[in-house]
Amino acid sequence: MLGVNQGVGKYVNVTGYPRIAYDKRDQPIYCRAKTARQSKYQVRMDCSGFYGGTSGSPWLLKYNGKTHTGYINGVIGGYQGGGNTHWRSFSPYFDNDVNVLRSAADKRA
Repeated sequence: MLGVNQGVGKYVNVTGYPRIAYDKRDQPIYCRAKTARQSKYQVRMDCSGFYGGTSGSPWLLKYNGKTHTGYINGVIGGYQGGGNTHWRSFSPYFDNDVNVLRSAADKRA
């Protein structure tokens, strides 16, 4: 499910898989972080370890650990290619345009 027009200042759960060149443990990383506004169409979250390879990692809003469900509220990408440091990541802001895009894709599927 998509979480659109949810604003900022919300906690998201993010899991990513950094390239082994950046993280020799060769395992996924996890973070729960609060979102903040970066610009009109970009949001950010601060969490260490999100090196190259984690682009596209979903930001799950209202994640339920028992049912393993939540709302996709963002993905690492956008501003600065998702971030130029491992401790701050960015996502496009999910607004009504995301619903329009999804609807168009569903019609073509």
